[in-house]
Amino acid sequence: MVDQQLQAKPEQWTDEQWQAIMQRGNNLLVAAAAGSGKTSVLVERIIRRIMDEKDPVGVDRLLVVTFTNAAAAEMRHRIGDALRKALKDDPHSSHLRRQLALLQRATITTLHSFCLGILRQYYYLIELDPDFRIADQMEGELLRQDVLEEQLESWYENDADFHALADVMLDGQDDHALTLLLLRLYEFSRSHPAPEQWLGEAAGMFAVHDKNGLDGLEWSRSVLRSVELALGGMTAKMRRAVLLAGSPEGPAGYLPLLEAEAAALHRAGAACRAGWEATVEAVRGVVFAKLPPVKGTDPLVKEQVQDLRNSVKKELAEQIEQYFSTPAEQYVADLQRIAPHMQTLARLVTAFSDAYQLEKRLRGLVDFGDLEHLALRVLTETNESGKTVPSSISTQLREQFAEVLVDEYQDINLVQETILQMVSRDGANGQPANRFMVGDVKQSIYRFRLAEPKLFLEKYVTYQKDGDADEACIGRRIDLAANFRSRREVVDAVNFLFRQIMSHGVGEIGYDPSAELINRASYPEAQPNRLQAEMHLIDRNTVIADEGQAVVAEATDEGEAGIPDGESAEEASVAQLEARLIASRIRRWMEPGEGEEPLLVFDKKAGGMRPLAYRDIVILLRATSGWGQTMQEELHAAGIPVYAEQTAGYFAATEVETMLSLLRVIDNPLQDIPLAAVLRSPIVGLREQQLAQIRIHYATGPFHQAVLQYAEERPPQESWEKRLRQFFGRLGLWRTEARRGALSELLTMLYRETGYLDYVAALENGQQRQANLRALYDRARQYEAGSYRGLFRFLRFVDRLQEAGNDMGEARTIGENEDVVRIMTIHKSKGLEFPVVFVAGMGKQFNTMDLKSQFLLHKDLGFGPMAVEPSMQLRYPSLAALGIRQKLRRDMLAEEMRVLYVALTRAREKLILVGSSKDLAKSVTDWGRQDDSERLSDEDLIQAKGYLDWVGRAMLRHPGAGLLRAYPEQQGSGDVVRVRSVPDDSVWSFHFYQADELRAQGESANHEASLWERMTRREAIAERPSDDILREIVEKRLGWQDPHPIAPRVAAKWSVSELKRHAKVSKGGQPLTLPSITEKPKFLSEQKSNRLTAAEKGTITHLVFQHLDLKRPLDEADIREQVTALAAHRFLTDEQVQAVDVPQIARFFADPLGQRMKSAAVVHRELPFTLVLPAYEVEAELGEESDEQVVVQGVIDCLLEEPDGSLVLIDFKTDWMAKEATAVAMEEMKRRYEGQIRLYVRAIKQIIKPKGNVSSYLYLLSGGFSLSFSDESMD
Repeated sequence: MVDQQLQAKPEQWTDEQWQAIMQRGNNLLVAAAAGSGKTSVLVERIIRRIMDEKDPVGVDRLLVVTFTNAAAAEMRHRIGDALRKALKDDPHSSHLRRQLALLQRATITTLHSFCLGILRQYYYLIELDPDFRIADQMEGELLRQDVLEEQLESWYENDADFHALADVMLDGQDDHALTLLLLRLYEFSRSHPAPEQWLGEAAGMFAVHDKNGLDGLEWSRSVLRSVELALGGMTAKMRRAVLLAGSPEGPAGYLPLLEAEAAALHRAGAACRAGWEATVEAVRGVVFAKLPPVKGTDPLVKEQVQDLRNSVKKELAEQIEQYFSTPAEQYVADLQRIAPHMQTLARLVTAFSDAYQLEKRLRGLVDFGDLEHLALRVLTETNESGKTVPSSISTQLREQFAEVLVDEYQDINLVQETILQMVSRDGANGQPANRFMVGDVKQSIYRFRLAEPKLFLEKYVTYQKDGDADEACIGRRIDLAANFRSRREVVDAVNFLFRQIMSHGVGEIGYDPSAELINRASYPEAQPNRLQAEMHLIDRNTVIADEGQAVVAEATDEGEAGIPDGESAEEASVAQLEARLIASRIRRWMEPGEGEEPLLVFDKKAGGMRPLAYRDIVILLRATSGWGQTMQEELHAAGIPVYAEQTAGYFAATEVETMLSLLRVIDNPLQDIPLAAVLRSPIVGLREQQLAQIRIHYATGPFHQAVLQYAEERPPQESWEKRLRQFFGRLGLWRTEARRGALSELLTMLYRETGYLDYVAALENGQQRQANLRALYDRARQYEAGSYRGLFRFLRFVDRLQEAGNDMGEARTIGENEDVVRIMTIHKSKGLEFPVVFVAGMGKQFNTMDLKSQFLLHKDLGFGPMAVEPSMQLRYPSLAALGIRQKLRRDMLAEEMRVLYVALTRAREKLILVGSSKDLAKSVTDWGRQDDSERLSDEDLIQAKGYLDWVGRAMLRHPGAGLLRAYPEQQGSGDVVRVRSVPDDSVWSFHFYQADELRAQGESANHEASLWERMTRREAIAERPSDDILREIVEKRLGWQDPHPIAPRVAAKWSVSELKRHAKVSKGGQPLTLPSITEKPKFLSEQKSNRLTAAEKGTITHLVFQHLDLKRPLDEADIREQVTALAAHRFLTDEQVQAVDVPQIARFFADPLGQRMKSAAVVHRELPFTLVLPAYEVEAELGEESDEQVVVQGVIDCLLEEPDGSLVLIDFKTDWMAKEATAVAMEEMKRRYEGQIRLYVRAIKQIIKPKGNVSSYLYLLSGGFSLSFSDESMD
């Protein structure tokens, strides 16, 4: 390890951050908690590596991997800013100038982009088409479907094993379910570095010979682990019953029996680690005898003891029924019967994969998922023993990259980890390991993308914590726990909750002192009692029916309140109730009552406190589906500007459904339902009565036939009949256009001719509706960009998306800085922060749909099919399905715990938790039945059905939660909640609501409804302003003048050539008048012969100058040889070779200026630059008082660095000029290009900051001489 302790630590860094920045010589894992400044640390480490005085590393020798393009761009920008700042302090540093020049080419990228670069460079090693194209999602899905359909046809014809598999898997249904399974298995297998190997191993796991083999199966171990946890929870309950029975008021006569039962449960839990048969025996040995009669006890305590014991008896019976009612022999027989079908399934998926890869290869396509796997093929090879080892390319990259830095390492999957291993050094062969990984496993929330937090956890455990590390350790770990984001109120609240609920057993990582957040954020003093954390709970035990009486809500399968007769689902919606609560809270902050102050938050830019704005508030949901729209409507009704980005609902939008129906009719008019939808829509505008009239006249046959006959045979008399006939007339034209033209052009025609795009703009939420229709056009363009064409295929793709439930979110219509409350998913919020955060919907149950699948998948446990009894046509879970289901549930709980952590750590200044329960008193009582341990036990945590179960149990332990503990008793349930109180510094306030209160509150606050009622009664909806006020408003709006009226006409980005044509680059404030150059349109030039234009010849000449080897003689013979070599490498075509004027180029190198080029210390050719200029230098009319700026980009032909530090700029010109040109002609030539050369010199002086003078020359190739510019003319 390189000792970096010699450098003093700057004040802005903590000790741990400084160690993470300066540590060298080993793999380094930085466990960075939320808000700990990990990105700043990563950027600073990169800069320090680049600027290290003893061992500087070029930025092009660093591989920096991020997870999004935006993060990569941000990191590149921050590094560039730091380099420019350093260059200001040391303007003569050639190293810093070089690093800044190399930055745009540095490998700071996403892993997918890095893999794409590998494929572009080494395509020939894997026989990939060098012109391959990345297929977009739409094209890839269509191609997969087509290939699979062909495979299915072949298998149906020729594969008996496939028929046997289909008989077992389909259960008499069509093959749609099997198609989805094959595609799902294909995608899932691609998360493994060797997909075919994983499939084969997963199928091979079913080879079990007898019941003795069960103990060797991961499935049985998974089941036994769940049983062990369940028995641990039962044991804890029985011990609680023992404590109650032994209390002074308790039924002491129960004690001997209770203690014996608790001991038996404990033994059964311990037996789970001894194997299947031992567990079965121990579980069946737990017997509950009849309780003896007792007298003289507190009836309430006695009832509590009995309730605890009865719940344990019920739980144990459920465990026995679920796992141990089936004999071990039956489990084995099921696996043996399934085994050949799993082999077939693995073979079919592999065959499909091969066919799909072949089809993509034939089309020159690579899909997004291929990038990593194809890159792995380049980076790995198989040695003689069959082991995968690094390839020669991998070895080269290991040498190239001095360090590999990985951001968000907790979200890496196995394939990505393998790629990183191939390009980073592992410490072998005397070379130090060079991987730097930063992330937070507590924020690993992408299980659905098959991220593998286990990779982070393994290193977290095996790497030695810095300070304890020795030289021989395989890696070091540094914990960044200081939080620079949130106020102490938020940090304390988060720490309290996760000390209780995050554990190794359930969350896969413990929340020990090394994981806790340490408050380091600097904020001004807060308003008293305004920023403490809050918990708001809604009791849905009663709601008010229409008549006003109380109605007890029944539980449904989804865990929501039932809907009494006479009530709408919207009125009883839990999301609606929570939205009303949140709206009330926001309005109180934004519109404080008399004597109240608005809520103040800290403004970093202003450096002080300011009133809360709507954009400071976010409402986080686990999923926005259903909830997002309801909440948006409620907050909007309460007068609160709000935006909810939907992840679904696009295809259900009325305007999209209507346009898709029209497209379906155009594709095939013989479709009744789409046709009826179009006729009823504003496109035609028929009413139900008119559709009924058509059917009455033509009562037989399909409806579409009746409509067509009505339109063709009956002379139109009424306006609707005319519209109907006109529609069918246009329909024929549209169908012709669909066959001839592009789909996007058809949509443009439909929008224009129907006026539907303009129509929806006038409807409520018209901007969103128009955006949805434009998004449909964009998706059509995206579809056409691939290899598929035609309306039918596009509609088929849409149908498949809808069938698979893969809806799209509505088009985005809001900017980042608009002053609105945002509603978003917790996943969308990752990486963001907000002053005020509501975490809502905490009472929702976890989504367990994945656990209910008929075919489960797990990366370690393989396939989890149902067992089938053919003779009795029974389907039931196999041992594989049971084991995988329990493992998936534990994985899901760990993920949900991390998702909750992400949600709570988004808050900067105020955190509010919102949840509801269908019977809050009962829920609080249930939460109170917990172990008395220092933290919540794994057994308590694993029983949770939603976030509220975790948070509620933890909150009962808070010293300030007296109101929560007392809630059941206050509601008259008779239950007394007694739990262990845990001392803590966090401050919480608790608020309780009855559902009927919020519902009534919402009705009184529904401004939109009241406005509509007043409009229907034709009452004024607002007081009419006076004429003077109206006049002032109108005059102000109509009289507004743009303070910079010319600015919109000035482009924000220019090339040097455009500026030359614009003729506004001034000298001394005077614009230069340049001759205009009119370029012929392409269609005119194409009518000419194939001869090269003068501009094309100039481009060819510049290309030759760029690639000539300056160390060679550079006489005519040598230049011809080099030009021929350029053609051989396909830099030039044969025609272009003929256009190269070799004598002119040779004459230049014989010139003194050419000799200076050959002898220069450094030669830059075709050097690109970007320069920012005041806009008034481009458009003088703006005036010097304008603060507008423009970006100028250009390329310098040649820049020489001479030994004395001076620079020589050469611009080659192919303009014709005789060698004997007059002095007037030469001055005219210089005047023509003076503005261009001045810009080049200005760019050189601003960006490179040369030590010496800058000389500038035009070299006229046709004349064979140069023209120099004086230094004064360039200032």
